[in-house]
Amino acid sequence: MIKINVFLLCMGIVFWSCEKEELEPYKPTLLYPPVYNSDKILIKWSSVTNSLFTKYELYFSNDDTFTENLLVFSSDISTDTVFTDTNTSLQMNEKKFYKLKAFVGVDMYESNIISSHNWHLFDNLLMTNQNDYQIQNINPEEHPYYRNVPFTITQLEELISVDSLGIPYWLVNGVRYDHPVRHAQMALHLLNSHTFEDDDDIFMNRAKLILERLIEISFEEDNSLFFPYPYDFNLHSSDLNDSEPMIAPWFSGMAQGQILSAFCKYFMISGDSTYLTITKKIFNSYLRVMQNNDPWFAGIDGDNYLWLEEYPDKRQPNKTLNGMIFSIYGLYDYYQMTLDLRSLYLLKSAITTIQKYILKFRVEGEQSLYCLTHQMQYTRYHLTHTAQLGYLFLITGDQFFLICNNYFYLIILKIYNINKETSP
Repeated sequence: MIKINVFLLCMGIVFWSCEKEELEPYKPTLLYPPVYNSDKILIKWSSVTNSLFTKYELYFSNDDTFTENLLVFSSDISTDTVFTDTNTSLQMNEKKFYKLKAFVGVDMYESNIISSHNWHLFDNLLMTNQNDYQIQNINPEEHPYYRNVPFTITQLEELISVDSLGIPYWLVNGVRYDHPVRHAQMALHLLNSHTFEDDDDIFMNRAKLILERLIEISFEEDNSLFFPYPYDFNLHSSDLNDSEPMIAPWFSGMAQGQILSAFCKYFMISGDSTYLTITKKIFNSYLRVMQNNDPWFAGIDGDNYLWLEEYPDKRQPNKTLNGMIFSIYGLYDYYQMTLDLRSLYLLKSAITTIQKYILKFRVEGEQSLYCLTHQMQYTRYHLTHTAQLGYLFLITGDQFFLICNNYFYLIILKIYNINKETSP
């Protein structure tokens, strides 16, 4: 009868004979991270050197429980340690899981579990799927960042913590850190509170101070400007038990988009060409596709749809809805300002992705999914999604987004137990 032994990585197990003789420790074989090669995925593992080796068996599953699995490879040659997976078709572009079994004498050892995705099949960002939307020149009052009741400085400082200079910060374990999105949002609030009255210099000067801080902390690579998060962040911390950390420095498509919007707005108000130059470098960061660059936040899924990742992770695309749409706003603002045709292509492609997948984010009768990979639901983000779909309607004029906005709005009425007939 075959015994199953599951070991921790890099941990040897000592076997004892009935005479208590110590044998050489045996370490189980390890699956390495997948190697993406054009239209193939290479699965590699460490070889078994034990003379009692009999065979390897590699199994595939659609989830990490391996309740249902398929044998995809078997070999009785100990140096045969590579499997080429040419089946890259995945439902909803989700992950595939692999686990190896190594048979040594009468024992069978299971490896660690690894996963792969199919975001490596396409690498041309300017050849992704897109609908030919007629991009609208929306009124300033319809812009996502417009405020009909501008903030005062005091209100902003109550909303976002700032240091003695007026620069926002984020506390992690009692330590103050730069937070690119909070910097951008503070700048956008300041700039959208600018009404060209006598006291407006205070808003412009404070916004300039924050934008200068963003430049100071930025990272430039191949004429592309990125804004790093300087602290580790555990995605869905309580729900995933801190199992998926973003390790500093990490970069975010949401941050890049909101910062691009802020620099565009400042240039449009000030006319200072220095900030136009910076917007071009920020836009260049959109042109760095996942498999060819680091850092990156633009990726292409296995069906050739463009994603702008709020939490870029080469191990697994997260497909976060709100962060991607905030990144789309940045493309829209940059295109409106420069008429750069590359930004127009990316803008249309990214919106096409939202139209393709938005019903996957929708949960009938419930609040929408935060991201497709983890499928968490949060009320405040459903509110954000609802508003964002309305803005995509204004940007494209496509009735599809208005219909989706209405679907999502009905859930808001349900959440807050509001009678539609009496709601505003």
